[in-house]
Amino acid sequence: MRAGEFTGFQYGRPPIPPRGLSVELFADSGSLSFSFGQKVNGTSVIAQPDINRILHTLHKANLGTVADASLPK
Repeated sequence: MRAGEFTGFQYGRPPIPPRGLSVELFADSGSLSFSFGQKVNGTSVIAQPDINRILHTLHKANLGTVADASLPK
């Protein structure tokens, strides 16, 4: 699986609820893990295009845009 500068793996398939699935992505500077779950007999179903859309929005933040907890909210 590729998402911008990240590469990784998807474990599980969306059409098989309620197990859900997880995605692990890796880059030179770190990694990301996502878990997608579904409610048993729920009205919303996660589809592969939904997951792809989320993953394709990912990008590394510039050092200057990283949140600073010491700044006022």
